[in-house]
Amino acid sequence: NTEISLADVVAKGENDKVEFKSTLRVNLHTGKKDNRIEHACLKTIAGFLNSDGGILLIGINDKGELIGIQDDAFDNEDKMNLHLVNLIKGNLGAQHMLYIKLRFDSILEKRVLVVECKPGQIPVYLKEGSADRFYIRAGASSSELSASQIHEYIKNRFGT
Repeated sequence: NTEISLADVVAKGENDKVEFKSTLRVNLHTGKKDNRIEHACLKTIAGFLNSDGGILLIGINDKGELIGIQDDAFDNEDKMNLHLVNLIKGNLGAQHMLYIKLRFDSILEKRVLVVECKPGQIPVYLKEGSADRFYIRAGASSSELSASQIHEYIKNRFGT
């Protein structure tokens, strides 16, 4: 039963394999769409793909409280799914969708977007303006590596 296992995941809290985000695109403090919120989700996805994989749960705040996905105000779940797929394709690259599975699920009557990431087979860079950034999971957060760290990490993680 996915409800029990997802509830267990939430109960254990954030760690190197689990990240919570309240929303995909809306800043809850301003009530407006905010690119920084989308960027934070993409950073987590890139970090999971570059590390050992993991699960991003959208609709759960940092305290592990279920808030659901309604604050993102998409017309329906298909549109929310498509929005995230387009963000991934545009900012990380379509080739990485092979390692990402999106689905919606309910936990205690609240809808959440579950983003399951397998470990990627090639390095994933997140586009930020004209720059490409490289993130990995380090504990319960996504950390950016410097240019010299990236080379060593890629050599060890991907064998290239």
